Amino acid sequence: MNTAPALAGRALSHSRTVPREIAHRRAVSEVFVTDSVACGADAALLGFQIPRAHSLWADRPAGPHDAFAVGEAARQAAFVFFHEHLDLAVGLPFSMQRWELAVLEPESLRDDERAPLEGEIHYRVTGRQVSAVRGSMTIEGTVRIDGRPALRIASEVAWASRRDYQALRDYQRGRKPLETTPYEATARYAPETVGRRDPRNVVVGPLDDAVGPGHHRLVVDLSHPAFFDHSYDHVPGPLMLEGLRQTALLTACRSGALTTPSAQLQGVAVRFTDFAEFEGPVDFRAEAPVPAPDGSVAVTVAVVQFDAVVAQGEITLRP
Repeated sequence: MNTAPALAGRALSHSRTVPREIAHRRAVSEVFVTDSVACGADAALLGFQIPRAHSLWADRPAGPHDAFAVGEAARQAAFVFFHEHLDLAVGLPFSMQRWELAVLEPESLRDDERAPLEGEIHYRVTGRQVSAVRGSMTIEGTVRIDGRPALRIASEVAWASRRDYQALRDYQRGRKPLETTPYEATARYAPETVGRRDPRNVVVGPLDDAVGPGHHRLVVDLSHPAFFDHSYDHVPGPLMLEGLRQTALLTACRSGALTTPSAQLQGVAVRFTDFAEFEGPVDFRAEAPVPAPDGSVAVTVAVVQFDAVVAQGEITLRP
């Protein structure tokens, strides 16, 4: 039984998307959030729909929907929650500090090849620190598909006034050995090695084998319609998350922990400690996979730039 709409007093609609500005998207076609309604203090229910023919999230072998597609819907829904229900101004610079996703019911992501994936996210605030010009907030959410709990989402997000954000970025960039021109790696792995069909959606490439078997390089494609739906002053978090997922896939398959890269994402837990800049190579590092009794494989991963860790965490894959 679906009890989530009762929390809000009405059912959510999937007939149209919310305004693109509050979902932090430039293209209307990239907006996945369809509706929202408050359900108590510091909580809201938000609807989403994932298009079946999306150039990135539908680029996968036959099988279940990509859990990262729901993660993207949840990321957008967080911004809608902030702007529509928590009175944070549109236009504030936001940065991701921590992001977690766990698939509770893999069967909920089954693709019937007939209808887009629709669901609801029940978000609630679990922690906050707010001042006049900056703040941070922790939110947790349960994703329901067909009325049943399907995924769990948690994130910690920080924001600041534009002036404070720019001062922070100027300070950070001034301490880094930035290259004079933006760095763009062009070599990519074959799509089938990372569970893709379209080469454009491959975001990792090879490094010298002497560097290490679990080391790979980020491929930056500023024309990618999903990862670069709008401009950024740093490498966006969703691109790094996809790079971490592809790194984990490569590492698990090359070690024999997985027999195929057509694996389902089971969980993600990543903390971001710095911004990654465009003016320098961004590398991924993975440790040896750790198999679990249920057949899933956990891979500890990190993003490194200028010999410093930018993000680190764990990716869990299910064969």
